[in-house]
Amino acid sequence: MPSIKIPENLLTVIQKLAEKGFSAYLVGGCVRDFLLGKAPHDWDICTDALPEEVISCFRDYSVVPTGIAHGTVCVVINGEQYEITTFRREEGYTDSRRPDRVYFDANLIKDLSRRDFTINAIAYSPKEGIVDYFGGLSDLKAKTIDCVGNPDERFGEDALRILRAIRFASVLGFEIGKDTKESILKNAYALHKISAERKREELFAFISGENCKKLMLEYRIVFESVFPEILKDDYSFKPTIPPDVWEYTSAVVSNCPTDKITRLAGLLNNANSFYTAGIDKINTAREIMNGLKFDNKTKARVLTLIAYGDTSAKAEIPCILKLLNEIGKDSFIKLLELKKAIAEASLYGKAFKESVNHIEKVKAIANDIFSRNLCYSIKQLAINGKTLIDEGFPEGEQIGKILNDCLNQIISGNLDNTKNDILLYVRIKYK
Repeated sequence: MPSIKIPENLLTVIQKLAEKGFSAYLVGGCVRDFLLGKAPHDWDICTDALPEEVISCFRDYSVVPTGIAHGTVCVVINGEQYEITTFRREEGYTDSRRPDRVYFDANLIKDLSRRDFTINAIAYSPKEGIVDYFGGLSDLKAKTIDCVGNPDERFGEDALRILRAIRFASVLGFEIGKDTKESILKNAYALHKISAERKREELFAFISGENCKKLMLEYRIVFESVFPEILKDDYSFKPTIPPDVWEYTSAVVSNCPTDKITRLAGLLNNANSFYTAGIDKINTAREIMNGLKFDNKTKARVLTLIAYGDTSAKAEIPCILKLLNEIGKDSFIKLLELKKAIAEASLYGKAFKESVNHIEKVKAIANDIFSRNLCYSIKQLAINGKTLIDEGFPEGEQIGKILNDCLNQIISGNLDNTKNDILLYVRIKYK
């Protein structure tokens, strides 16, 4: 069995617990990631020490009782935080999220038995090595997502696990096991009980996976339970996504680079067709993102891409400079990728068509613009507000208007972006 290289601070945590006669194991994602050859992002430890015993073990360190009701204590060693959780078993999940009762009379196998998937139920200790009661190693090797025990019970405990299964399959490129798949399709409706924030995070992670198209097609019903209801003329409309619309959408998403903003725009670009409400695509996308509690910055970036997604960008320098000025370089690059993804999906006759070759021409001209550092924003002008003030113009609104005028003249090709040329233009027109 492979041994995990444990960071020094984490080894201190395990040794401190061992000195007091307690066992300690690494569990969950850190073990899974290590076995997959990935660098763990977080280190989670489980132990037979009760929370108050953990606090006593680390009385010489900073200890934060982050989730003590559920047995979790955070220990800080040399600035690094480590969550230590007491072995526990749980009962009752009336809200399909949190256990109604938590008991700290469990052992390692009982603790692992309550976890979501076998690949996340593998433990490790320096003394015992890998501990695998539920076939997680076999599933990792077979690239399979399977629930620990009865899938209906696991999803009944926390319906978000339905989305987590699909997300892991998408990001890791795994298949979902037969029984787990059947349970997902049967229990997808339970996602209505899950908070918007939790669904948003899983959805955002899912769409960045290489395997997302296949899973979108297999689990359309899940996404109907993820997308929120929207209101139109005081009526509530639930998403009922037509299969052909979803097939086209999955093609657009998978054609996009794995950048989350571009893929989210691809996912929501045709979102008005997910509903019978008849709202336009911009407002539908906004309503969905509002319902899933996306932050304002993400919403603005995605809506910009959708708003410009159906517009035709001419393969001409002035037109491209104008578009760069309107939406910025980052959004422009993402827009071309989105338009290309839409065009490629449209080859199947499902929606708006635009020549992929034309988009490539636009991209080539844009790359030339970037390499030559051609001006498309006020920040790139050879003059600034101070230059105009030094020329005798008063501070105030007129400065901005003059700078914008100069920029428009440069973008149109009527003016060169040199200080002398710009000042000559300004002196003639404004003095």
